[in-house]
Amino acid sequence: MRNKVTYFFLDGRIDRLNSENPFPEEMFYGYKYLKNNYKTVKIIEAKKSKARLFFQNIIEDKISYIIQVPLFFTYYFSLKNIYLFTTSKHVFLTNHRVASSSLPLIFISKILFLKPKLSIFVMGLFRENPSRAFLYKLKFKIIKFLFKNSEYIYFLGKEEFETSLRAFPEFSNKFIYYPFSVDLNFWHKENVTKKDQILFVGNDGRRDYDFLYKLVESQKNQKFIVLSNQVNPDKLNYPNCQIISGSFTDQGISDMELRDLYRESWITILPLKDSIQPSGQSVALQSLACGTPVVITDTIGFWDRKNFINEKNIFFVKNNNVKEWNETLNNIPPSKDQLYKRIIDNADTLLREHYNLDMFHEELTDTIQKLS
Repeated sequence: MRNKVTYFFLDGRIDRLNSENPFPEEMFYGYKYLKNNYKTVKIIEAKKSKARLFFQNIIEDKISYIIQVPLFFTYYFSLKNIYLFTTSKHVFLTNHRVASSSLPLIFISKILFLKPKLSIFVMGLFRENPSRAFLYKLKFKIIKFLFKNSEYIYFLGKEEFETSLRAFPEFSNKFIYYPFSVDLNFWHKENVTKKDQILFVGNDGRRDYDFLYKLVESQKNQKFIVLSNQVNPDKLNYPNCQIISGSFTDQGISDMELRDLYRESWITILPLKDSIQPSGQSVALQSLACGTPVVITDTIGFWDRKNFINEKNIFFVKNNNVKEWNETLNNIPPSKDQLYKRIIDNADTLLREHYNLDMFHEELTDTIQKLS
């Protein structure tokens, strides 16, 4: 008997599932919701043994860098995973790194005429492209193969969705744009006293860490809390800056502690490099849900220009220069000001109407029923 659904993730999920602590569900892409509604829902995480990491370091990293496609086949290639893949009715590959690393499983399932129905979540697929023409074509052949062998492709960023429509119009009937949404049952406001601190959260390559160093240096009377394992501590060695090393997988603090940080902070800042990737989306939505306004670089990949309006529910900064950022920060009212509270209320309304995880779960249920 085939499993109803199998999810393939990177890592960090099983530890949370086994923990007794509450956690937000948005990074599970509907797994927990479907688990409560179907009898057989499995989860597979990438296993990074010493042998696999050695192979990855000497071969896969180099190939992936050259063609700008993450091909980490050793993450999932095992007899157990081949069995689970080919005995599932539906498989969710939860980002393009997972999808491209699962290519051997897809090939084998096709050869055995046991290919499950695939859904892929996409965010950051076109972040980088090879400079050489033949490598560029190879990358797009890999993407085209993944799209051809999938039933649904979920795009979590609008710009990337529209780029794919132009690049792969033959698969447009498979494309679904559904903005990344957050668990508002976990991330929500509480009546807490705001502290005069600015919060930075993030580890991805689209964060502008070099600018962050300059901004902290320019505001030596302002307290900063930096939650990241990608910053250079020597460049943030100031009395006003506290560094907490952590990521989704290797948590420096718990999800509940992060929620408290959001709630207590005056502002969350997201200086970004310009990119089509919707970088900073999860942090921004989490912060806004917890009642803390966000200041973010206005990049081409910003995920929702229709509903997010400068100084109404978010603060945009056009360029990453110290003068412009300091002017924006200086114009943000204190937390007790009515204008500050109005911005929080506006953001809360927007999230409940457009970025509520419950809405995504309903969409996912419809997808499963259509594929059944």
